[in-house]
Formats: sequence, structure tokens, C-alpha cells
Amino acid sequence: MTSNIIVLGRISTALGDPTQLVWSNTTLLTWLNEAVAEFPILRPLEKAQAIAAATHTFALPADFREVIWVEYPISQTPPALLKYKSHLDPNFYTSEEHYDVDRNYNASAGYMLWTSAELPAGSTVKVSYLGLHNYSMIYGD
Repeated sequence: MTSNIIVLGRISTALGDPTQLVWSNTTLLTWLNEAVAEFPILRPLEKAQAIAAATHTFALPADFREVIWVEYPISQTPPALLKYKSHLDPNFYTSEEHYDVDRNYNASAGYMLWTSAELPAGSTVKVSYLGLHNYSMIYGD
């Protein structure tokens, strides 16, 4: 495993500043942490949402950016993946195999996942998504 000091040295060299006269390790480390946080595609996240009361919607995590897949019901072989369809489409609720994502206008923040199937209390939905990662490199690692 490459240490942070070696990575920062490589970044300095790639920027044409191997002696760090322009950018310090502190600045480079800040940029590196921001880049890792903004690169969610490298490590998708998963959320298994337990449904407390029958519903067609639930709030997605605050770090949500884009859905990869939605599985419902879970633990089937092969996985039962829902297909995307706008919940505003008049035919959205005519089958139980669709999902949609929209802003959470009730909370004025975040996103909601909509399912064409009514999710019964006690069920679970699994969502794989792209999201921001809490990641922090510390100088000297």
C-alpha cells in the first residue's frame, strides 16, 4: 500500500512542483480529500431500507446522488431489480416492477424513492447508489 506522503510527492511531481514551492502538502491533501469525496462511482453505496408502514415512497440517504439499481423483493436469485419509470407517468402504478427518484419536496431537501408496488410493513428494499463518501486522508499516513 502506498503511503500518503508518496502519493503527495507524486502529485507534486505531476503538477511540475516537485520541491513544493507553489503548493504545500496541506493544500495538496485538501485537494486529494475533495477529489476522493467527489468520485463516488469508484465505490457505490448500498442502503437496505426497512419499511415500517405500507407505502410507495421513502427518503433516500442524505449522501444520495444517483441510483444504480433498486432491488425488491430482496434476496431472490436472480435479484428482482425494478425498472425505471417516471412516477408521473399515468401507467406507473399499473405494474409492480418500477421505481423513480424525485426531489423530496415535502422536506425541501434530499430525494425520495418511489415504487409502483405498495411496499408492505416489514418488507425491505435495497438501493445501490452513487453518493459522497466520508473520507479523510491525514498527512503522514
